Amino acid sequence: MDTQIKSEPTTNQIIDRVVTLQGQVTTLQGQMTTLQGQVGTFGERLHDVEIDVAVIKSNYSTREDVANLGIKMQESIGALDVRTMTFFRAQDDKIAQLDVRMAQMEARLIRWFVGTSITLSAVVATIAFSAAKFIH
Repeated sequence: MDTQIKSEPTTNQIIDRVVTLQGQVTTLQGQMTTLQGQVGTFGERLHDVEIDVAVIKSNYSTREDVANLGIKMQESIGALDVRTMTFFRAQDDKIAQLDVRMAQMEARLIRWFVGTSITLSAVVATIAFSAAKFIH
């Protein structure tokens, strides 16, 4: 049988191997620090997302909320219709009163114009007769 001779590594080879392993360990430690920083950043971002989701959940509306809102809006519109009709009826009454007052004012003005016309006609007739009397 062939016996293989195992050569024992030399001290320099062991030292080189240890130095290489230490470099790899240092590299791994740096990568681990980077990963820990990224995990911390992801944790912060996850926390922000959780807060955003909580805010969204607290502010969203359900179908029931929308249905209740529709009912309230219909009730409000109905009440507004009643108030609007009441307002317009009151305005109709005021317009009717204004029409009556305008008709009364029109009648007074017509009487005043007729009275003034008759008075002026009498004054002109008196002046004309007086002038005619003095001329003859």
